[in-house]
Amino acid sequence: MLDVIGRTAGQHDLRLVLLAALLCFFSGFTAINMIGRTRAAQAGSRWPWLGGAGFLTGSGIWATHFVMVLAYKTPLAIGFDPYVTGLSALFAIALSVGGYWLTVSRSRPLLGSLVVGVTIGAMHYIGEMAVDIQARAIWLPAYVAVSLIMGVGFTLLAMFLARRDPSWRGVLAGALAFTLAVTGSHLTGMAAVTYQPDPLLPVHAVIVEPFILATAIAAVAFSAVALLS
Repeated sequence: MLDVIGRTAGQHDLRLVLLAALLCFFSGFTAINMIGRTRAAQAGSRWPWLGGAGFLTGSGIWATHFVMVLAYKTPLAIGFDPYVTGLSALFAIALSVGGYWLTVSRSRPLLGSLVVGVTIGAMHYIGEMAVDIQARAIWLPAYVAVSLIMGVGFTLLAMFLARRDPSWRGVLAGALAFTLAVTGSHLTGMAAVTYQPDPLLPVHAVIVEPFILATAIAAVAFSAVALLS
């Protein structure tokens, strides 16, 4: 854990890390609140709430990941494959909707929470595949395993806290645990990789520049605000 903290402080812009955590908390709080409304709704009218909660959760995971990637400090030029980047967002949203559907419509909260937790880790590593950089990634398998466990474990805790106490206190506690799930999984996953520069690696012709990606992330945040209101 000390190594993860050291790598985070030394390799990231901590202001952007904080921004990512706040964005994650906001989307998690809103999504958990919507799940509460889903449980109170009749079976035929649950899909809008499930879809909204899944969108907020999936896009929140995606946005948190890429803001933190933008916070990563490296002298190497970095870009993002647009197709894999888009796929990672759709993947996170679809699996989040599926997880909430299992939780609410099928009354299988443990399985549903597990699906959402797995989504966090899976989205992170799909997102890593989108990074276009002239360097070879060297992975530490133990850190990868810990990052996946953190994502699942804290997500299970988040859903348990929210179900145990449906008041705003439970939603708040669940959102904090969800934030730990996403940020902890991401930072541990980033500590698991070292980029070794290799000028012989090709640079793809089509990449998304970080500024464009930041604009897309801002759009996600504004859409969350719209759903909240």
